[in-house]
Amino acid sequence: MWWVSLVIGVVAADSSSGSLTGAESSVQSIEGSSVHEFRGYYKREHSLIRPYQGAGMEIPFWNIQGNSVVTNELIRLTSDIQSQSGAIWNVQVNTTALPLP
Repeated sequence: MWWVSLVIGVVAADSSSGSLTGAESSVQSIEGSSVHEFRGYYKREHSLIRPYQGAGMEIPFWNIQGNSVVTNELIRLTSDIQSQSGAIWNVQVNTTALPLP
């Protein structure tokens, strides 16, 4: 029992050394900011932002299939009737390189 409390004390003392982990750094940079604030690389062709409609039922860079309905305010994949299907797929290739952990 004494050994466990000693290890916890060492970990707690080590975490306050002044260097932040990646998660702590992210929390500090995001905390208090708006949800709608831009946080990184933004590509319009990979995003869905209102108003959704382009021309008619089309959204640029997106393929709408099945029973999907697009309006200025919402995208509905199916109505509340059984046995319907709908989908929306991005047709642009994503060439952004993501760092692997």
